[in-house]
Formats: sequence, structure tokens, C-alpha cells
Amino acid sequence: MEAEILKIDKHKSMLDDGGIFYYVFFKGKGGRNYKTCIYPKFRNFKNWKGLKVGMKLSGLRIKSDSLIDADSNLKVI
Repeated sequence: MEAEILKIDKHKSMLDDGGIFYYVFFKGKGGRNYKTCIYPKFRNFKNWKGLKVGMKLSGLRIKSDSLIDADSNLKVI
């Protein structure tokens, strides 16, 4: 699937380490909205590092109704 990054929100983690995590919001083809959650301490974070609002991505997998799988093999278009 292809989608554009609309917004990236930074939040404080409720885990014991008090770190941060990010919600990434997307607009897919046909105007549908999606999101994913990424956490810097997870192995898949390296795939998401450096992405910015407005970038278009391909290779996104839908995990459920409006949730993108954070383990997707994404590519910048």
C-alpha cells in the first residue's frame, strides 16, 4: 500500500523506562486515514528513522482496519 505521512506525534511512554514513542498518521489512496505506533527501543525503529511529514511511502501493510503494521518494508517514493 502507498500513503503519505500527515503528522507525527511524540508522546511520553507509560513503560518503566519513561521513554518516548511516536504515532505516525497517514493518508492513503482514496483519502482513507491510517496510523501506526513506533518506539525507538524496538528493532523496527531503524526503518522509520528520518521520515518526515509529507513523505510518500510504499510497502506499507495494513494490520487491521486503520492500523499500519510497524514492521512493514517501507520505501520512500
